[in-house]
This record gives sequence, C-alpha cells and structure tokens, in this order.
Amino acid sequence: MTFFDPQTWDGRYFDGSWVSTPDTAAVISPSTGETIGRVAAATAADLDRTVDAARRAQTAWAAAPAEERAAAMRRAAAIIEENTETLARWLSDEAGSAQGKAHFEASLVANEFHLAAATAMMPYGQLLRSARGRASASAVAAPSEWSA
Repeated sequence: MTFFDPQTWDGRYFDGSWVSTPDTAAVISPSTGETIGRVAAATAADLDRTVDAARRAQTAWAAAPAEERAAAMRRAAAIIEENTETLARWLSDEAGSAQGKAHFEASLVANEFHLAAATAMMPYGQLLRSARGRASASAVAAPSEWSA
C-alpha cells in the first residue's frame, strides 16, 4: 500500500499511526454529483487530540538540525512531484477543477515544500522570545480548500 493508494485513506493518520474510524463522509464530485470516495470523519475531540499531538511533535521538530528539517521538506516535495498526475486527477475529481489548474496546484504545493527546505537553511533574522520561551514557525490548523 502506498500513500496514493485509496485504501491508505481508510481511517485517520493520528499521532504517528493509522486509526480506524467508524464515521466517514462522502466525497462528492462537483462535476458529476457522484460519490467518488469516502474519507474518515473526525470529531472536535479528535481535533483536540490532533493539536496536542502536533504540539508534542513540534518540540522534536524544532530541536532537529536545520539540515534534517530541510531534507524532510525536500522529500515531501519529491513525493508530490513523483505523483503529480495522480494528485492532479484527484484534485480534478474532488474539486471539479480543470486538469491544467489541478497540475498547477500540485506543482505549487511541491514548490512550497522546496521553499520551506530553503528557508530552513537560511541564516538570517532573529529569534524572539515569548513569555513561554522560544518562538518558532510551527504547525497551524486552519480550514482550507487548497485553492490557489
């Protein structure tokens, strides 16, 4: 099973492992109105647990050497680039997007990971301290449609 195999998405990836879930939501193609898949549904409590897990992971991520963080970002970009056709097809089906736009969006995400890798290696700026200690760029939870 690979990341882009639909069976991979049978559940939720939570805190380092896949967790099965009884609740799912249909993915409806806006082009056809057909159900093209199902995704795991999460509760507010699941979101709280996910945010807690992200906070724990952030500590290790922030402590990792810049080279290691950059390598992880480059690997993410490579996975996206290796699977652009599949991602573009998924985007087109799920969002009703034109294939050209879907290819652009997949490439844009890969480019963002490349930018993050480069940023991790840039020796500039200053680290400001907050009341809680060191401040750094970290995970953000925000609703998004991933539209460019």
